[in-house]
Amino acid sequence: DWKKKQHITRAVSLVQHKTAPTTLLIKKVLAHSPKTSRSPFPAEIRALNLLPRCNRVLIHTFYAPSTPDTAHGTAFYAYCPLGDVMAWKETHFDDRNKPVPESHIWRFFLQISQALAFLQCALGPATATREVLLHRDIKPENVLVVHNGTAYPSFKLHDFDCMKIVKRTGKTRRTSICGTFEWQGPENPRINNTAAEVWAVGACVYFLAVGEPPVGDVDAYGEMRRRRMGKKGLPKGARVYPSPEHYFAARVPRRVVRINLSREEQEERGISSLNHRYGDELNDWMMRCLSHKPDERPTTEKLVDEMGPVARGMLEKLGGKAALVDMDVTF
Repeated sequence: DWKKKQHITRAVSLVQHKTAPTTLLIKKVLAHSPKTSRSPFPAEIRALNLLPRCNRVLIHTFYAPSTPDTAHGTAFYAYCPLGDVMAWKETHFDDRNKPVPESHIWRFFLQISQALAFLQCALGPATATREVLLHRDIKPENVLVVHNGTAYPSFKLHDFDCMKIVKRTGKTRRTSICGTFEWQGPENPRINNTAAEVWAVGACVYFLAVGEPPVGDVDAYGEMRRRRMGKKGLPKGARVYPSPEHYFAARVPRRVVRINLSREEQEERGISSLNHRYGDELNDWMMRCLSHKPDERPTTEKLVDEMGPVARGMLEKLGGKAALVDMDVTF
């Protein structure tokens, strides 16, 4: 028996158990179209039902279809008081005029790489028979921050509304207009592949370091495009996007600045808002993920196997054994 404690969005709320007040869950109303899907479950639940339990992905506690309203259902998830990465960064660092510690960024980088390797069947049980899942909307708001008993937080991927199942046999449509375009690579809308997911992880690492996605000024780009097109209007390709603003966010040039620049190097490059200087190793792996050429980005398996030892070494150096808590992926 539950009661609403806090309204979060139109579809999401925090609920509290009436007889056990310390028990809190996130309640999420999910849309479902029985006419277009043979499954009785919404897309997010269909995706999560395919997965074994994993400490890097937030799996629903339970799901209840609505009756007689078959177009909706309700999912319940564990409540994470620290919130998502966007809100956590703002509350704990931006509002205090502090950079995110490098140890926290390394933890995010490796743990979300583990999450993607798990979704892409490079980690975990039944990798030969499970279907590959693409999240397609990886961004700071879709990663939750989880307390693990130390000063070094853990991270979990959630919100699979845009997920796509990639069949091991047969072709997958290359393009899709979905997700949040500022966090997608320059090849978008060709996002139905694992390399696009790796860009998004790199983009989130970039955000943790500098506070913005690796794109140019969307508003300025939009104004420039409108002036150029004049009375002709936007190109036909823009019509498939929900709005001109979405089209501009998708097409604005991707802009990546190294995060290991000294103050002097930043001033020489005309960077007005100086950023914290992070280590060469973190910068190098981030830049590889943010390669403009998808085939030059590391796979998630490579991130786990080759970046993983580097991350663990840096974590031990920066924070000792406490910084290594919960760095093993479990199923």
